Amino acid sequence: MNSKIIPLLDIPYEFVAGEDVSGADLQSYGCFPCRIRMAIFLYCVEGSMQININLQEYYVEKGQILVLFPNSVVQVIGISDDVRAKIICVSSSFVESSNLLRSLSAVADVIMRNPIASLSSDQAEVFACAVGMVRQSTRVKPEEIRNQLVYNTIQSISAMLLTRYSEESSLFCKGASRSDEILKQFYALVLKHYTSEHKVNFYANELNISSSYLCALVSRESGTTAMQIINRSIITDAKAQLKNGTLPIKAIALSLGFDNPAFFSKFFRSQTGKTPVEYRNEG
Repeated sequence: MNSKIIPLLDIPYEFVAGEDVSGADLQSYGCFPCRIRMAIFLYCVEGSMQININLQEYYVEKGQILVLFPNSVVQVIGISDDVRAKIICVSSSFVESSNLLRSLSAVADVIMRNPIASLSSDQAEVFACAVGMVRQSTRVKPEEIRNQLVYNTIQSISAMLLTRYSEESSLFCKGASRSDEILKQFYALVLKHYTSEHKVNFYANELNISSSYLCALVSRESGTTAMQIINRSIITDAKAQLKNGTLPIKAIALSLGFDNPAFFSKFFRSQTGKTPVEYRNEG
C-alpha cells in the first residue's frame, strides 16, 4: 500500500481501506506528533508497534486492533520490521456528516480509554471482511448508497468491539483503584485544558484534591511529574503544529495559551533544546 494513501492528518476522500499495510506505510507517523482529524481502525496481522496516544504509550501486537478517533494526538515510537496490518480510515468530513461518533456512543468512551483490544480469529475475519467491503464501496454509485454502506460497516465493527469489550470486562475499568481513576481523570483534564491552563493547581482544584496529593499520586503511578505531563502535552501540540502547518509561531503560541511569543520560544527551547524556528526547519 502506498504511504500516500495514509496521510498524516486527514484523507482527501470520504474513506479509504488497505488490506496489506506495511511498517514503511506507517513510519511517517514516527517523525513527529500528529493530531489526526480522521478516524482510524487498524488491525495488526503481523509484528508489533509501540505508539504514543494522547500522552500515554501503548503496544499494538499481532491479533490486536487499534482504534483512533478524530483529535487524537499520535506518534509511533517503534515498529517491528515484519509489521503487516489491515486499515480503514474515515475522513473528518464523513465522521461529521454522518454523526458517526454519536452513533458509536455505546462504545466510544471505552475505546477512548482503551484504544487497543485483542480480537478472536472470528472477529479478525469480520474486520477483514469490513476492510474488503469499504474497498469495494468506493465503486458504488450513487454517493448516498456508498456512504450508507460504509456507515453500516463501521457500525458492524463497533458492535463487534462492544462485544469484545464486554467479554474482557476489565476494559471497562471495573474495580479500578481510586489512584488509577484520579490519574485517568487527570490525563483527561490535561488533554481538555492544556491550551489554557498550565498550572498544577488548576487540575488539582478540578479533581477536588490538593496539589501536593496530586503531584505525589501522579509521580507514584506514572513515574513522571504532573508538571511534566502538562508540559509534554503542550510541547506535543506545538511540535505537531510546527511540522504540520504554516501558522506563524506567534499564532501557535497564542493557540497554546502563551500571550508572549518570546516566552513560548523560551519554554519550547527549555523542553526540547531547540527554538520553534530550529525545530520547524530541521529535516
